[in-house]
Amino acid sequence: MKICPVCQLRYRDDTARCMVDGELLQPLTDPNIGAVLGGRYAVEARLGSGGMATVYRATHSLIERQVAVKILHERFAGDRPLRERLHREAQSTAALAHPNIVEMYDFGTTDDDVPFLVMELLEGQTLYQFLKDQARIRPPRAIQLGLQIARGLARAHDFRVVHRDIKPENIFVCDSEDGEPVVKLVDFGIALSPEDPRLTHTGQLIGSPKYMAPERFRGRDVSFPSDLYSLGIVLFEIVTGNLPFASSSAPGFMIHHLETIPPRVRSIIAECPSALDELIASLLEKDPAQRPVDAHQVVSALNDMATSKARRVRRVTAYSREVPVGEASRLDQWVERIAKYGSTLDRQTLAGKPATEPLRETLAELQATLGRLTRLRKQGLEAHERMESLAQELQTDRELLGRAVHVIAADLSRARTQQKRHAPTGQPASPANESGTKCRERFLNTLAQAQHAHAVSPTAPSDDTLAAFRNVVATYADWLSAHRQEQLSSNPPPASENASDVADLEFQLEALRTQLQERERAVQRKRASMEDELAQNGEERRQLELRLLALSQQFERALKKTGT
Repeated sequence: MKICPVCQLRYRDDTARCMVDGELLQPLTDPNIGAVLGGRYAVEARLGSGGMATVYRATHSLIERQVAVKILHERFAGDRPLRERLHREAQSTAALAHPNIVEMYDFGTTDDDVPFLVMELLEGQTLYQFLKDQARIRPPRAIQLGLQIARGLARAHDFRVVHRDIKPENIFVCDSEDGEPVVKLVDFGIALSPEDPRLTHTGQLIGSPKYMAPERFRGRDVSFPSDLYSLGIVLFEIVTGNLPFASSSAPGFMIHHLETIPPRVRSIIAECPSALDELIASLLEKDPAQRPVDAHQVVSALNDMATSKARRVRRVTAYSREVPVGEASRLDQWVERIAKYGSTLDRQTLAGKPATEPLRETLAELQATLGRLTRLRKQGLEAHERMESLAQELQTDRELLGRAVHVIAADLSRARTQQKRHAPTGQPASPANESGTKCRERFLNTLAQAQHAHAVSPTAPSDDTLAAFRNVVATYADWLSAHRQEQLSSNPPPASENASDVADLEFQLEALRTQLQERERAVQRKRASMEDELAQNGEERRQLELRLLALSQQFERALKKTGT
């Protein structure tokens, strides 16, 4: 089997060039390339492969939008838990609808009953590659990246989705319109939602040992604090360029996570703000109860450290690569080719060489097939527009409910933070567990050092002076945080009142989640019949285009025999 590298049409091995665009055909090495999934996703190229699935670039044949398609490895096609996991990834990710989470479009199965899902095609690189390509990630950039990761996690946790595999390979870094990075969390394939059945076998450990929380190795239930621990490892790596623990084996990392106290970031990178150092240390606490109460608390902490530019919510730029020749262009080329066939037969007749009856019959079938294909494409576009309208309504609901969930979840985070801070066994939650007086003294000392550094060289800036003033900003932030916490401690809300606030906010949050789940189910029921219609329409269009190829080859062979 061969394939055209331009239009992706498949041919028999004895064909040299594409009938549509004249390109030299290439051997087909991957059976998925050239396939049309769900009647509308034309697979074009392989982008990468993991342990569970392979990701391809594809084009929606009706609207020529480029997408990414993840297809489960064929050897796992009969594995029901894995099929459910991939299906859950589509459902979980689509419902999250957040700028820092990959957008999910569709889900289905191939002709061989292998599951696939369709998502936005991202242009950029994984955080793993991004870190390898950078000589150094300075704290302000680390804060910007970490803030976006935390925002994506907060949205997932708001809808009770635990990612379970936060690591640089599952974090994508794209460009925005102003050139600033946009982070996208990807690969929710092993995400866990509390209402889902356990999809792994007893004792099976899923995740990346370098980034896994200690409780994961103890066999405890995976929960939101586990994602926060993984985020702490990722932030440590972004700032320092290395993991907090070194080992050559999974058991070695397990022992470190369980027993070894990680080094402080500031002991490695002196210019790291103390607030960021403290946040990472809190994320890496062995006891989940000692970590931040939720991802919103992490977002709040990073927000306080970030510049106004870094806090801005950005969208990724549109995918910029040229879309390959699609179905619409091929139809135009078929119209032109079949018109030339008719002109050729007319010239034969004028030259006194009447066309044979089989040639006339073949031309008539070509014209009828093209007419049917054109009508089917119009029907497919109409069905797609109906489904897109439904999808847009759902997306609007997701965004509206998502914003409401975010507001309530942020309030809930603050209430939980107060509840934890004023619990009888709790510890003060200031950045350095220091009093306001001590923080003020540290600030005044760093301010004096910065003034001295500037006085030494008042007419020329220097790296030492810059570092000194950064320390001033960091110690001032510590003082402000400690001051606020002392104010809260002096006027704590009654425990019963605080508990009541938490319970009330949790009730409101659950009501919003339920509302969105019901809306998702209603839309999925409506989509089911539309998807069947589109799949049947697309399959018939594919067969008709293959018929056009066969008839065209038949026509040209007959012409050669007549000497035309």
